[in-house]
Amino acid sequence: MFHTLHAQLELSARNFFGALNDLQNASVAVTPLQRNLILEIEMVTTEVWLKLKDCDKARYSNAIVLKKLRNFQGIKHSVLDNNLIVGIYRQSAQLELEQKSLVMAEKFLRQARDHASKVTLTAELVRLNLVEGYLKKLQNEKKESCKAYIRAYTGAEQLGDAVMMDDIKPFLAEHHIDYFD
Repeated sequence: MFHTLHAQLELSARNFFGALNDLQNASVAVTPLQRNLILEIEMVTTEVWLKLKDCDKARYSNAIVLKKLRNFQGIKHSVLDNNLIVGIYRQSAQLELEQKSLVMAEKFLRQARDHASKVTLTAELVRLNLVEGYLKKLQNEKKESCKAYIRAYTGAEQLGDAVMMDDIKPFLAEHHIDYFD
């Protein structure tokens, strides 16, 4: 678990290859019964490849995490973290958007929404709304895109995450929405 957390810190610091090294160490240390950790390692690995703009490796890594997710969901008494499931499907939608596959992106986004609940982390909901906003923008659904970006900004504001709010402001400005600092 330490390696996974450190990999996420490395990813935040834009030390992508340090993050990959930590993820490799984490995958060696994980046991087969640590299903949530296995999924998290694969999900963060996909995130690294997305940040590096290597869509082929991101797709490969995403295919692995989706396959493992489906296998783990089929195991009786398998308790999986909903935040991870939402994150995996959101990330899959994001990857499909990178490839301009709108139908598949919408499918993954719907699956993410299906697994979202009251206990889903607000930060994950913010990311989910950002992806939805971008999808709706590509589908020329300006009103729905605008609503998704507003939900994302409101969520980031609830978290008090100024960096995330700053990341969302260009999308709001694109829709000519005033935001208050």
